[in-house]
Amino acid sequence: MVSDKSNLKIIPIAKPYFDSEEERLVLKTVRSGWIAQGRMVEEFEERLRRYVGARYAVSVSSGTTALHLALLISGIGPGDEVIVPSFSFIATANAVLYCGARPVFIDIDLKTYNIDPEMIGAFIKRRCRFDAGKKAVIDKETGARVKAIMPVHQFGLPCDIDAISKIAREYGLAVIEDAACAIGSSYKGKRIGGGRNIVCFSFHPRKVLTTGEGGAIVTDNKSCAEKAMALRNHGMRKAPIEDYVMLGYNYRLTDLQAAIGIAQISKVHEILKKRVYLAERYNRAFKTIDSLKIPHIPSYGVTNYQSYVIRIGEDSFYSRDNLIKELSKKGICARRGNTAIHLQAIYKKITKGLRLPNTEKAASQTMALPIFFGMTKDEQDRVIDTMSGLTTNR
Repeated sequence: MVSDKSNLKIIPIAKPYFDSEEERLVLKTVRSGWIAQGRMVEEFEERLRRYVGARYAVSVSSGTTALHLALLISGIGPGDEVIVPSFSFIATANAVLYCGARPVFIDIDLKTYNIDPEMIGAFIKRRCRFDAGKKAVIDKETGARVKAIMPVHQFGLPCDIDAISKIAREYGLAVIEDAACAIGSSYKGKRIGGGRNIVCFSFHPRKVLTTGEGGAIVTDNKSCAEKAMALRNHGMRKAPIEDYVMLGYNYRLTDLQAAIGIAQISKVHEILKKRVYLAERYNRAFKTIDSLKIPHIPSYGVTNYQSYVIRIGEDSFYSRDNLIKELSKKGICARRGNTAIHLQAIYKKITKGLRLPNTEKAASQTMALPIFFGMTKDEQDRVIDTMSGLTTNR
């Protein structure tokens, strides 16, 4: 029997933070009569570029399209393989398939939920051979060429990029950072997006910064940025005259979306400060509950807490899925942390019985709790009290 929630205020898992500035800029854009591929897009890209510390920013229609274009720019195509984590939103692997390539799934570090650099190295040494003449890493099992690593900064927590980049340099692999969740996070004192790699962001409504839907590629490489700009716009280059020079896509961001993004960037610091405050309150409340594993933040990274994710221990009275159901009865929205992509039906033919113990454990035990800028102390206390009551004295 489901409890009556008619008198309960539902606490959502996430909620974007808008004020009068978004409204003002959208109205300004509408009144201008130029609502697509105009000055608002250019200004948003400039502000994003400066915020993350990159030379170029190219806005696109979603984080997924950013990944797709980043892979194409990196030369990924049919017959190639890309190393990715399985513990991620499915778009990470789907983008590889869009290019006609094959994702190779590697296990995660169970403390950070990010791809484990040691396991990347072990995979290459165990299953690949290095063709010194062609400077290629060949998967002995499939005969395909391994061409890139695409780590994911899961839930906004940075991967150990230096360790991954060291492996990539040793074997001549490209690195494409899936930073869908990581705007505002930093690695070794530098914001994600300001490094040497191609980095992809998402601006979905659940992200720290949103444009409704949208994404971006940031890079220090002029050639990569120019190719991304052409690919997002049907393969067109504008100089010296408009000309279609490659097969491209309609992956453009509109000025209406960019107007929202401009307003959002102006208050990212304020948003991040509130999210950290809320996350630290959760941490203090849950760190003494044995059955709950609070987020682990390594010394090299600063997270934006795009999601607040805890892991439910095997000694918990309730399983993760049952906890989500119990919270729902109390009017509290919670979600599983992420999927194990290699276990999804569409990928089972590719993975052929692959087992990734840490990924599978995380996929079955992690849970995201509500966290958003407008969350009140009373709302968070309700979540904390409910979770504490469900996970202690059982």
